[in-house]
Amino acid sequence: MITVEDAEKTILYNSLELDTALCPLSSAHGKVLGEDIFADRDLPPYDRVTIDGIAIAFPAWQQGHRRFRIEGTAQAGEPRSELQDRNAGCIEVMAGAVLPAGCDCVIPYNELRTNGSESVVSENAVAQKGQHVHPQGTDSRKGALLLAKGNVLLSPQVEVIASIGLSSVEVSCTPSVAALACGNELLDLGMEIQPHQLRLSNNYGINAALGNTGCANVSMFHTRNEPRQLERVLKGILKDFDLIVVNGGISAGEFDFVPGVLKSLDVKMVFDKVNQRPGKAFWFGITRDRKPVFALPGDPVSALVCMHRFVLPFLRKSMGAAPWPDEFAELEQDILTEEFVTHYFPVQLSSRPDGTLTARRTPYFGPGDVVSPGRSDGFIELPDEKKAFRAGSGVRVHRWRC
Repeated sequence: MITVEDAEKTILYNSLELDTALCPLSSAHGKVLGEDIFADRDLPPYDRVTIDGIAIAFPAWQQGHRRFRIEGTAQAGEPRSELQDRNAGCIEVMAGAVLPAGCDCVIPYNELRTNGSESVVSENAVAQKGQHVHPQGTDSRKGALLLAKGNVLLSPQVEVIASIGLSSVEVSCTPSVAALACGNELLDLGMEIQPHQLRLSNNYGINAALGNTGCANVSMFHTRNEPRQLERVLKGILKDFDLIVVNGGISAGEFDFVPGVLKSLDVKMVFDKVNQRPGKAFWFGITRDRKPVFALPGDPVSALVCMHRFVLPFLRKSMGAAPWPDEFAELEQDILTEEFVTHYFPVQLSSRPDGTLTARRTPYFGPGDVVSPGRSDGFIELPDEKKAFRAGSGVRVHRWRC
């Protein structure tokens, strides 16, 4: 049995090397950027007016002028105009317009009074050179790096790419994934169920997590705990998919055949137990052609914890994305454990006015409790070097990010 830290290092060491492919920007949300993105021009590309008002030459203000004759109007999307009378003239400008040549100050409408063709500035108005102007190149200069390879493309990143005119972008390819559930007691959705049976919920949770990590190509399978059927299904899966996630059938029980079948199919076991609760019976192996195989416990909390703690970080590294930043929260109550084992507990998170993130355990009835994770924001990780964790102490948090 290995530690959580060693399991994490071993899994990440065996991450995949995935290619990149061109993707339409309209379909790139959630994918991992596979190229560096550079500015094609200054941003903003011109001195941009930020508020509706009048543009003037600031020296005129310094000389005491408070009445300005309106020479024209400039609105967003029009070529740059030019102020003719820099002593007593002004140009009405709208937010987003190019600042007219000869102007270096914008006075907002709420500080003005307009009399026909003349604008009069109110007595209590204050003006400064450059006010209400977003100067050209403030955000970025032409040729500057805007987004580095490895960024996950959420709405802000997609908007940045669109701002430089790219309709498609290189993104990391995602592996084809097989999610295989093993269990005689499991029935798929829509089937008539008996009191002694359970629904195939793990596969749907695993599929959701993989899909929201960018893996759209996920196929779900189910087998009974029967060696020949399991071998037949796994043999096809190992041939056809890049990444295999099995749940169930890996403990030390009489009907847990997964490890033995994987061995018979030439999958090399890297480790088969981790010093953690829940999720002790967590198996990881590699095929001869370097395909990773994760075998998770069948209990729903164990499966979800192992997915979020190990499998999803593996996928992020394989796709070239940076790891999620470590996050910590303050315990709201004492937690005592009975063993020197890394423990995970579902928690609800909240924040105080001072910015402190706090974690409170949700009611939790063991790794088979399918309800508790759905009522939580994530889970805390309590390290294996001690058994008492007092209220107010900081602990690591893993959110249900997907």
